[in-house]
Amino acid sequence: MVLKKNIPISDNSSTSIKDIQKRIKSLEKEKQKQSSGEKTYTMSDQNKALRKLGKEIIKEMPRVDYEKLSSKSGTLHFARLLGLDSKRTTRTKYENGERVYNSGNIGSPKPIGVTLCSDEDITVPVIDVTINKDTGISIEEELSYKEEKAGVEFHLTLYEFMFLMLKDEYAGYLRLGEDNYGVHMELKTTKFIDVDKDGNIELKFIEDENGSKRVLLPTPTIKFSKGSVRAGTVGIDELGLDGLWRIRQGYEKFTDLVINKKNVLRKIKSGKAQTEKVDSKENA
Repeated sequence: MVLKKNIPISDNSSTSIKDIQKRIKSLEKEKQKQSSGEKTYTMSDQNKALRKLGKEIIKEMPRVDYEKLSSKSGTLHFARLLGLDSKRTTRTKYENGERVYNSGNIGSPKPIGVTLCSDEDITVPVIDVTINKDTGISIEEELSYKEEKAGVEFHLTLYEFMFLMLKDEYAGYLRLGEDNYGVHMELKTTKFIDVDKDGNIELKFIEDENGSKRVLLPTPTIKFSKGSVRAGTVGIDELGLDGLWRIRQGYEKFTDLVINKKNVLRKIKSGKAQTEKVDSKENA
């Protein structure tokens, strides 16, 4: 996502001092990575095409529509990132120029949703929690909306959050503390779209058993302006005395995402992931 204040509304707009300083910092950071032996990655063709399209759309926008972009980002507050302790991520970092997995740590709860709070009544997307990048989605049949009251926290899956952030009034950004743009959404688009030799974008589809087309979904990620997103992930499931994982009270919306697999139940012990046999397979 590109914050609208960093995109000129016309080709005649001059580059600001902030843009130049930002570019210098980016180059310095790139040099530091190279000198430390850390690998750097170029932008994918999909991201290049999407960025180009986004800038073109913004430049052609009427002023009244342009002013709507991110106009309500400051009214939507990020509270916490929700994750599953039963499905922890594999954390990696560079040590002596080499990528090391876990580095002695178990990893963080796998992000599956967010808790937000709005200063005003808000209409939010509703999507089945089991829909993901592999299942795809039928927009007409599987995307609906509901109202949330001002000042009351509510939970969204990452894909519900994605569709909310795509609205012009947020344009990918929301508030964290006193920063109106403290949190933003990014999308991993490699498997979501195709780009031809002329840079034209096409959505990818899959067909279900009935022959109906389902749009493939990008993978949404949440980025903070400062700090690590994974450091603040809150685990919303817990391991019961019977050896089965269950959703904590207040997060029942995500129940179907907790699956106890026979013979492969993950437990956290002494900082390491272990497995333990169980006699049953059930949704917590």
